[in-house]
Amino acid sequence: MKLDDVDPEVFAILVNWIYYRVVTNAEKKTPDLVTCAKLWILGDRFLMRKMQNDAMSQIWDVLSSARGSWGGFTELNEFGEFCRIAAETKSEDNPLLKIAINMLSSSKKIFDTWVDEIPNSILVPVSKNLMLCRENLVWEADVLPLGAVWVEEGEYLVKELTEMEVA
Repeated sequence: MKLDDVDPEVFAILVNWIYYRVVTNAEKKTPDLVTCAKLWILGDRFLMRKMQNDAMSQIWDVLSSARGSWGGFTELNEFGEFCRIAAETKSEDNPLLKIAINMLSSSKKIFDTWVDEIPNSILVPVSKNLMLCRENLVWEADVLPLGAVWVEEGEYLVKELTEMEVA
C-alpha cells in the first residue's frame, strides 16, 4: 500500500500507537505540535477516534504548558504551522481549528505574536470569540479571565466509535 500524502514520520507514530497505545515515535519521544496535528488528521481519515483523542491530549499538553509559561507561545515556533494545518483541515466539527482559535483568543501577547503568521480565515473566528467575551477583556493585564474563552481539554475530543458503529 502506498500513501503518497502521508508523512512517513506520522505513519510510524500511527503504527507505534497501534502496538503500544501511546503517541510517541519509535525512540519513545513525544512528537511536536505539527506532527500531532497531522496524526490527528490521519486518525480522522482512518476513523481511529481513540488515537485522535490521544493526539489531541498531546496537543493540549503542549499548548497548555506553552500558554502557562513565562514566554507563552513566543517560543513555540511551530504554532503558526499548526494554525495553518488547522485552518486547512476540512472536518464537520474541527477540534484543531477550535483549539487554535481559543489559544489565539486567550491572550493579547499570543494574538500579537502570531497575528501576522496565521491564515486570514482564522482571524474572523478569533474576532468572534473575542467579541463573545469583550465585557470581560482585560487587555492591559495581557490575559483574559480564564472562563472567557479557555475551555477544558474535553471540548476538543471526538466521540469514539464503538465496535457496533465501526462494523
